[in-house]
Amino acid sequence: MNIGIDTRLLQDKSKFRGIGYYLSHILVEISKIDRTNEYFLYVYSGASVDLKFDSKFKHRFIEVGPFTKHELRYKFRSSFRQPLNVTSENIDLFLVSDPSYGIPNGVKKTVGVLYDLIPVLFSSRYPEGEFRVRSKQDLKRFLVRILSRHIYNRAYQALLRTQAIICISESTKRDLLNLFRYPKDRVLVTPLAHDPVYQPISTAKAEKIIGKYGIKRRFIIYVGGNDFRKNLEGLLVGFEKFAPKHKDLRLVLVGNDFVKGTDPDSLKIKQRIESSMFRGRIVRPGYVPNSDLAAFYSSAAAFIYPSMYEGFGLPILEAMACGCPVIAYNNSSIPEVAGDAALLLEPEDDLAEAIKKVMTNKSLRDSMIAKGFRQAQKFSWEKTARKTLQVLEEAGGSK
Repeated sequence: MNIGIDTRLLQDKSKFRGIGYYLSHILVEISKIDRTNEYFLYVYSGASVDLKFDSKFKHRFIEVGPFTKHELRYKFRSSFRQPLNVTSENIDLFLVSDPSYGIPNGVKKTVGVLYDLIPVLFSSRYPEGEFRVRSKQDLKRFLVRILSRHIYNRAYQALLRTQAIICISESTKRDLLNLFRYPKDRVLVTPLAHDPVYQPISTAKAEKIIGKYGIKRRFIIYVGGNDFRKNLEGLLVGFEKFAPKHKDLRLVLVGNDFVKGTDPDSLKIKQRIESSMFRGRIVRPGYVPNSDLAAFYSSAAAFIYPSMYEGFGLPILEAMACGCPVIAYNNSSIPEVAGDAALLLEPEDDLAEAIKKVMTNKSLRDSMIAKGFRQAQKFSWEKTARKTLQVLEEAGGSK
């Protein structure tokens, strides 16, 4: 079977986001196990796709157009781009890994991937929250927002035309079936997994790594973005309430948005941090590569994930795989990812009390760490790749 996949998302900013993380891991793992099908990977000319495929993987790259880094130009092109024409490659099945690119012309069957329905569930605040147009930068952001909404709408319409939809969590599947009319038996779930780099790092090695960022031990950590649904305000309030009696404790916020973010949500959180009486104990190292991030998780007293909604919540598994206790909230996909290994809170619960409980109750802490290791081991990219390949072959009529 000839399987087509649009891999252009691995050449733009999406490669650093969940969608790029998903596709790159799926492709690498499929390259290790599929010896039957041939893959046609569509790419922009002038930009590479840096993936280490197995030497026996049958694939070829098909160049389809020039690459641009200009955000507004990219959004305009994305909004009005024509679908790929794959007629000449005789594609039997196309994996629509990024539905915003639409359904290609000349393809016989399609399988779509749905990561979340955040733009629909939080339509009034997404993308980039609420803001007023007061400058040229705001105008540019406003245009990007309008174009993004157009792209999202087109993406969901494209998904509904596929023969099957792969969801990354049961939560996303429920949202899809609640919000759209689509046959339930054609919606499959293939969970994500953490990268193997996430594993416990020895104390000496971890201290050396985090020391490069000016961080010492005894800190709690958050990793991710800072848009409104991440509930960073709630995290800051919880830390400020817990901090007075624990003067050596730091809060480490890992993510590029905390340093370089210019969108309204990022600016709001930056201002909130600067106004905090504990701002000297809030550390923002910016982007941290995976290899170093494992040391952060291994050294942290707890990983706090205050998000109000997640399509999956991958940092939960990353932290657990490194032996870091997890405190999160009981919503969306988080319970299915965390299992019984995390301390899951309700919106009305006191985050400061939860932090105190995990940091002072040794038996609870040890139990959470042990359960976390077991929970993380339930997920692997090999399992996800095999499930994905099974969906593709069934949808394509090949066994």
